[in-house]
Amino acid sequence: MAWVLGLLLALAAWPGEAVAHATLLSTAPPDAALLAQAPAEVVLRFDEPVAPIALRLIDDSGVALPLEGQARAEGQNVHVPLPTALKQGIYLLSYRVVSADSHPVVGSMAFSVGLARRPPRAVAAQEAASPLGPGGVGLRALRDICLLVAMGTALFSAWVGGFPGQRAVLSMAALCASLLSVLGALAQAAALIGQPTALSEASLAMAFKTSSGSSVLFTIAATAMIAAGAWFGSQRVRAALLTAGALLVAISLVLTGHAASAQPAWLAATAVAAHVLVAGFWAGSLVALYLLLRQSDPRSAAGLRRFSEIAVPAVALLIAAGVVFAALQLDSLQALVDSRYGQLVLLKVSLLVLLLAIAGGNRFLLMPRLQRAVPTAEAALRRAIAAEMVLVALVISATAVLSQTPPREASVRVELSGSSSHRGTLTVAPAMAGYNVFVIELRDAQNRPIDPEETSLLLSHPGAGMEAIERRLTRIGPGSFQYEGHEVAFAGPWQVEVRARLGDFDRVEMRGTLRVR
Repeated sequence: MAWVLGLLLALAAWPGEAVAHATLLSTAPPDAALLAQAPAEVVLRFDEPVAPIALRLIDDSGVALPLEGQARAEGQNVHVPLPTALKQGIYLLSYRVVSADSHPVVGSMAFSVGLARRPPRAVAAQEAASPLGPGGVGLRALRDICLLVAMGTALFSAWVGGFPGQRAVLSMAALCASLLSVLGALAQAAALIGQPTALSEASLAMAFKTSSGSSVLFTIAATAMIAAGAWFGSQRVRAALLTAGALLVAISLVLTGHAASAQPAWLAATAVAAHVLVAGFWAGSLVALYLLLRQSDPRSAAGLRRFSEIAVPAVALLIAAGVVFAALQLDSLQALVDSRYGQLVLLKVSLLVLLLAIAGGNRFLLMPRLQRAVPTAEAALRRAIAAEMVLVALVISATAVLSQTPPREASVRVELSGSSSHRGTLTVAPAMAGYNVFVIELRDAQNRPIDPEETSLLLSHPGAGMEAIERRLTRIGPGSFQYEGHEVAFAGPWQVEVRARLGDFDRVEMRGTLRVR
């Protein structure tokens, strides 16, 4: 039973879905800053390298102003040059950047020049909730189904044996995967630049500037090799082309998505590629075995036997690769129930439990009956394999949704409570060990913002024997206060306390627990 649980964990960690997207850590000048003079530039600091896509500076009359040159990315920082003569007023900087995994991150910040009042806080950076939309996710699912069928049937044909209609299956799956990959890249590019349609000159130009574009080029090369291999008469040349094409498919999937930003890169890439190869072999083999059984092909018994021999070490590789990738990415088991991403993983696991149950029945019940020439065994096995194919398609569809879902929240909210009727909410981004931004919202019993004369934040970690460190909070709006720093230097549960002095003899204290990743 332990190996079954390992397999479930491995398959749940399908490549490309388990690493956080880029998060804005800070800006210079700070968001909502009041400045005596206009800055020469705005610097956006993220928690990982990003590439700028679109930036707009808008004044308080709603007019977009031309920027002073091109924005440039330097590591985790994006430098945005501003016009040299900004007048007195409020300015909004809207930005759209792309992270290493080809997901758009959008947001805005505000600042004022020469005014006695602060501008309102702008929208913090966030990943687009559904970068591709339902149609794009469906397109991704169809692409993945075709790609895995092309890869898996190629490996089956090269290393297990032939099957009826293999040339047509290999050619059509390869062609569909290639076309759908191009359309998917255009849809991704349109999402990056915020356009409603993928078929435009701008989306075409953007498609091949990101990692998804590089992945598509590898996919086209891979599917071309698979299609060519389907028609070669020489067994040696055909097997070489089909195997090389399958390997290139695995590489293409490593180049983009969450797998592209996983660390350490070499280990994540190796685990993802191995996982994809085994998963593709499984999916494609189901198609080949179904066609063999459907036509009562005399090669079906040999194909089933050979597939079973390869399946044992393949499952071991699948488990090892999946566990390694999961260990690199997952924070805790609690995230499985606390986040939308975790809930989708549980949905996949539920589908996989059913899939494994059917596969186990095939291996230990139906195949022995087929070997004993039981009359109904072949039809029963064919129906069971068809059911497996449907479940595999559902798992791949769930994976397509999962690939567009951030595995970790960009920020963590903590409700603070105390002895008084006042309440507070602490928002921490990215809530990971190292540099963080703390924002506290204070409200009274009627949910009105309160503005203490002095507010401070205390952070401690009793488990590590660390006493509280106190930091003064800066007011950024009615009832809103902020602090930025590196105080939470390691993961674990941190005790948070907010002290607010309302007057000479009135002080409010609120506490909560912050779990740092």
